[in-house]
Amino acid sequence: MAVSRKKKQYGSMKRSGAFLLCAVVFLFALAADGYAYLYAADKQNIIEPVYQSVGLQNNKIIGSGALPYTYLGTYTNRIVAMDDTGEEVWSFETAGSVEAIRLDEGKQLVVAGTQGRFVYLLNAIDGSLIRDIPVSGRVYDMDHDPLTGNIVVSAPVNAAKGQMILLDSNGNELFKTGGRPARCVRFAPDGQSFYAGDIRANLCRFTLAGDILAETRMDAELYGLDVSKDTGDVVAVTQSGAVKRFDGYLNEKFASTLVGNGRAIGISQDGELIGVGTREGDVYLLDASGKTLHTMRLKDGITQIVLNGDQSYVVPWSTDLFSLDISAAQDFEFFMLLYQWTYYGLFVFGALAALALVLAFGRSRSAFIAFFMAVHRHRVAYLLLLPTFALIIVFNYLPVGQAFYYAFTDWNQATTNMRDVNFVGLNNFRKMISEGYFLLGFKNMLIILLSNVIKLAIPLCIAELVFSMSGAKRRYWFRFLLVLPMVVPGVITTLMWKNIYDPMIGLINQFLGAIGRPDLQRSWLGSEATALWSIIFMGFPWVHSFAFLVFYGGLINIPSDLFEAARVDGSTPTWNLTRIHLPLIVPQIKMILILTFIGSIQDYGQVLLLTEGGPGYATYVPGYELFINATRLGQYGYACALGIVMFLVILSGTILNLRVRTEEALG
Repeated sequence: MAVSRKKKQYGSMKRSGAFLLCAVVFLFALAADGYAYLYAADKQNIIEPVYQSVGLQNNKIIGSGALPYTYLGTYTNRIVAMDDTGEEVWSFETAGSVEAIRLDEGKQLVVAGTQGRFVYLLNAIDGSLIRDIPVSGRVYDMDHDPLTGNIVVSAPVNAAKGQMILLDSNGNELFKTGGRPARCVRFAPDGQSFYAGDIRANLCRFTLAGDILAETRMDAELYGLDVSKDTGDVVAVTQSGAVKRFDGYLNEKFASTLVGNGRAIGISQDGELIGVGTREGDVYLLDASGKTLHTMRLKDGITQIVLNGDQSYVVPWSTDLFSLDISAAQDFEFFMLLYQWTYYGLFVFGALAALALVLAFGRSRSAFIAFFMAVHRHRVAYLLLLPTFALIIVFNYLPVGQAFYYAFTDWNQATTNMRDVNFVGLNNFRKMISEGYFLLGFKNMLIILLSNVIKLAIPLCIAELVFSMSGAKRRYWFRFLLVLPMVVPGVITTLMWKNIYDPMIGLINQFLGAIGRPDLQRSWLGSEATALWSIIFMGFPWVHSFAFLVFYGGLINIPSDLFEAARVDGSTPTWNLTRIHLPLIVPQIKMILILTFIGSIQDYGQVLLLTEGGPGYATYVPGYELFINATRLGQYGYACALGIVMFLVILSGTILNLRVRTEEALG
């Protein structure tokens, strides 16, 4: 026996050691997986804010590794050169906003076209003016060819007519052609032809003499056009969001349709990456075949996308500016897959490590085995319950857990990426106290809560009256009539009372006028003195159908033997009410009280429909404050904090109620 016991102990220790070793291996795997997850998440963050924001309305940007500066063209009539630290080196005042800006690295030349009907040639180093060339119309778009020094300008004459002007480097006009206004123009890589897309959806390739070499038609007005320097391929985007890629002679290579109104497009020098921006602020990155690699939403519409190695940018219609990491973008699909797999790996390795630790110790291993044996015995029941628990976890518990996290962050509508959300500690909770709106709402909520509790006496009394009626048929019809209002949606009831309170045509003021008391007429929902009490009075005479049903159900479940015994003892209706009815329907009363408590804290629908928290803050409640911050102000982190506080208040009330019931049950 002793030898057998020792063998069992040795075997148990051996199993514990093996499980402990597995736990260590899984913990190392979990750490490695976590590092890979964070690395992949960082590599997906390919669009970042940069310092080149000079507080001006950015419109266009150009940069080059060969020159030390980045050049911004703004809507506020300036061209600004910025160094690597974000400091302004020089600026140049222009006539009108800058609609296009190009850079000639070899000649160290900045070429810009403006709405003020000028094309400017500036020294890229010191910003001195070399030449200003007047053009007959405000510039829609412009391009400069470093090989020939030529400049092509698109300028409208009126809404239906435009012109394209070809200039040499000295500003001499080589040719001018009429036609539909073209919003975008680009030189071909060889400089011997150029492309133009007009408002009638035509995309054409012209010779330097103005002859058409090739043409095609798209589905809507062209807003963006770019050309790959290495491949000569052309990409274009239309107002409808259609994106197409063509070869140099405008033979279509692929077509794609994105969500939103297209406003800007760019293609990398090698043609492997395409960037598209929309008026709604969406940025799309596509591969060479048109497959979407990445999408991101910025808060402002996109005016330009530049894909030029390290000098790649996304320019929104604002004072912000964003850099774009092309190298990461080209490997984005790989890092996205890595991110997804490592995300699931965190759960898998975490679960395996936890399981190995549980099995590594004898007592926890025995409890674990006993639990799974019980599950196996009742496996059919557990399998049937599994989908329900899975849905509850995903749609109930997981969002609550996320809300607890985001309540301590600065998550808001300006956040472009969830990785940009910052931890702010208790700032959101301090804001509740410092701003005062939450405290005002909490006071109003307590008044509403107390009133709702008092109003429960009405359905309780009515349930007693119906229960005391003689004749089953009479009780049936009264029950039916009292429950019938439940079929009317709550929104309809609220809007009906809004009309009753109307100061001009409302029933209350009309009645007061009819009985000769116009002095009592007022704007019931528009006065701070009456608005909150008007909301409380709504629903008079407060026959809460659901509460009535619960109370009545409790009364009819009281054993009839008690009433017969009480009748023999000479009981009165009052004695029956206080000694039999109320004590035996205490569970129903407590259930209605807790539901009223929860509903009074959570509900803001009546406030939203009747007063929107006004006049002033007379009817403000915490639920409405949460709604405003989550849907209108975009303060999602603060809204989560409000929700957590309300959740804790409700949870505390519920636990207190359960504890009281438990203590009563235990005697």
